[in-house]
Amino acid sequence: MIKADFSTPKKICQCLASSSFAHIFLVVSLLILLFLAGCKTTGSGLSGPDSSSAPQLPQYQKIAGGGWISIFLNFKQPQGPEIFFEITSVDMQTNEQEHSLLFEPLKISSKSIGNGQLFIARNSVPANNYGNLKIGIRNVSIAGRSQNVATDSNDMIVELKLPSLLNVREGDSHSLFVTWDVFSSIDERGGVSPEMKMSLQASPFLSDTLYVACPELDTIYIIRTDKNWVISSLGVEGGPTYLALDQDSERLYVLTPGKSAIQVIDLDTKKIIDNIFIPFDYQPSFMTVSPDKRFAYVLDEQGRSLVSVELLSGSVINRITLSFEPRYAVLLEWQKKLAVSAIDTNAVYLYDPDSLLNIGMISVGSSPEGLLGWNNFLFVAESDENLVTRYDLNTNQQMERMNVGFSPRRLLLRNNQLYVSNFGSSSVTFMIPGQLNISGEIFLKGKPLELESTESRLWIYAGDAVRGGLHVIDSISNRLNSFVHLQALPAGLAVID
Repeated sequence: MIKADFSTPKKICQCLASSSFAHIFLVVSLLILLFLAGCKTTGSGLSGPDSSSAPQLPQYQKIAGGGWISIFLNFKQPQGPEIFFEITSVDMQTNEQEHSLLFEPLKISSKSIGNGQLFIARNSVPANNYGNLKIGIRNVSIAGRSQNVATDSNDMIVELKLPSLLNVREGDSHSLFVTWDVFSSIDERGGVSPEMKMSLQASPFLSDTLYVACPELDTIYIIRTDKNWVISSLGVEGGPTYLALDQDSERLYVLTPGKSAIQVIDLDTKKIIDNIFIPFDYQPSFMTVSPDKRFAYVLDEQGRSLVSVELLSGSVINRITLSFEPRYAVLLEWQKKLAVSAIDTNAVYLYDPDSLLNIGMISVGSSPEGLLGWNNFLFVAESDENLVTRYDLNTNQQMERMNVGFSPRRLLLRNNQLYVSNFGSSSVTFMIPGQLNISGEIFLKGKPLELESTESRLWIYAGDAVRGGLHVIDSISNRLNSFVHLQALPAGLAVID
């Protein structure tokens, strides 16, 4: 939350009011105060981003015993003619009744959809078999024409039959896809009769996929990274947050704070095959996994504890109580150190990853968030000071400090460039890690938080905590490529290349 106090002592105001110069001075002073107030943001991680001036995501209400259905609109020809239209209703049908998925009418321009896919509707529905989808459309027009195109009716209902019955069970999360063939929808008279087809979600690939956890929906969305389209979703109860993928064993490890557990999903069957329960006083807040996928290190920020878990056996190896509130952790494998940032003591604590014995401490700037190890250095995102600082891990001494955007949260190394998500200034900074000279800044709409990347496709993904989706950045040009619409808060990200 950004806070500013524009109060001025009464005596000073009376003195300044005596001259025109004083009026100018007062105005300038207030502008300076306003700027400084905007330089510091509070709130962190998934727990309360400042979205007071941003579009609000729908507040979904989960139906007890039911599941989720999300509807995405795909354009068969993303480069086709620009069509404007308004979706007025989206309803799933059973034999007995209809269930509305759309919260409010949605105005759409086909050209504004950068990658050819758009989220249009979602809701929780009772467990049942669903066979049809009805979409209400009105005010269809084509760019360059002065009025709406000729249609049989200005208000149209498009009825689509699913290829097979969709069986929604308790805890499920399904994605359905409507493909609109725009060219075939325009007749010789210039009228529009929407040519649409319905498809169920696909089986995810075991490569070129991005997994995105959305805790408020108990859902993990699966995105194909060649097109940056959602292709599937999984229901995972317990509010899934941080993820880790083991490509060799085809397993996805999911931290679920609501169950105080790490749930293990088989990527071939998409089934939960294990639940590793973790003893916490409150609930787990963050998870990082060793590069060999043998161990997970889990933090409980409110309960001030750190736990190490052997993933194959599901055994808790060590558990220690901390004297601080842990925010973020990273395993520095080559140094045989586990680094943990402390939001309340402005320090990074170092632990032996096997025994969890404390082996050092680094005093850092205010409100340390994300951490990243590179060579023998540790980079720290010092959120309240708008800095990224490099520390020597051999001496625990501060090296360089670099001003970045407001409230830096996460760090990512890709293509020998260090990327920083600046939550407070809606941007991603990139620089060369060995020099810490800012190379540039990518400005976004929203609040970037979690970062992930692909090697094969050369994308940088920045989860947006306000807009509810993913910014896709080209790591070669360092320019924004597109936006993946999810209409839900993305937490942990994990990629299979």
